[in-house]
Amino acid sequence: MQEIPFTAADRAAALTAIATIKSLPAEPATPSADAVEAATKLISIGKGVHAYFVKQGDAFVSEAIKSAESEVGKWAMRTPALLFLAELLTKLGQAVITWVASLPH
Repeated sequence: MQEIPFTAADRAAALTAIATIKSLPAEPATPSADAVEAATKLISIGKGVHAYFVKQGDAFVSEAIKSAESEVGKWAMRTPALLFLAELLTKLGQAVITWVASLPH
């Protein structure tokens, strides 16, 4: 199976995006391009992780059958957490986009 597409660089980018969002005022006078950029990055990372699991589904089942003990246990523990991460990053990014769109222009 391929390596999970959530690298140290992705983690750093996600943390930077979250820090950018956290630094914004709750009610800015105008929409923030930085917020949209940060949200877009989070959505991109989240969708990338999710797409990996969709694409690897067949390979995961095949590997599970081949190595019933060693790899399956590792993946069984990682998969829910990474799918949760993908969903969380995507939803956070979408919430920021919705928030920015609701601000007065």
